[in-house]
Amino acid sequence: MNGRRFTTGAVLLLSLAMASSASAQSAPAQRQIEATKLSKLPKLKTKVEPLYPPEALEKGVEGDVVLLLDIGADGKVTSVGIAEPATPPGLGFEEAAVLAAQQFAFEPAEVDGQPIAVQINYHFKFKPPTKAPPVAPVAPPTTPAPAAPTPAAPTPPAAAPVTNFAGTLRERGTRLPLAGALVTVFRDDGEKPL
Repeated sequence: MNGRRFTTGAVLLLSLAMASSASAQSAPAQRQIEATKLSKLPKLKTKVEPLYPPEALEKGVEGDVVLLLDIGADGKVTSVGIAEPATPPGLGFEEAAVLAAQQFAFEPAEVDGQPIAVQINYHFKFKPPTKAPPVAPVAPPTTPAPAAPTPAAPTPPAAAPVTNFAGTLRERGTRLPLAGALVTVFRDDGEKPL
């Protein structure tokens, strides 16, 4: 993934939760304001690079995904939706982009110095990593070199450590949390669960 674009503009709608002063029992009202009214735009502090989808990598395919990020007044991403589906579809670009964006952290947006919750578009552009150019062969030495001792066999790489994940599993489309769900992850190199 080489490029990302954080999209803002006058047409970008931002949400500001305003407490209703009419009654303590009334629900908070939502108000939309234009990005030009902000005294400070949200600024990305912590970004996570998405994993390139393996099937797309095999095929050498590029992809684009536009996400809709809800950023709380504390700068944390509270919700991620898909504003424009991946092109091309079905290769895992959307899933990779959503997983990465959920881990972003921002400096919050502000209106008159007060942090507010906003909603922004975030564009992911996936490009396959470039392959290193081939190395030119080295010409053999002209004078015979003394016999070198045979190198020891390289040690095999250490097994990858097990990583624990924590989070909230949400229903696609409604973004409602799913209670009592158990997620099991399988390695690519075996049939046993982690």
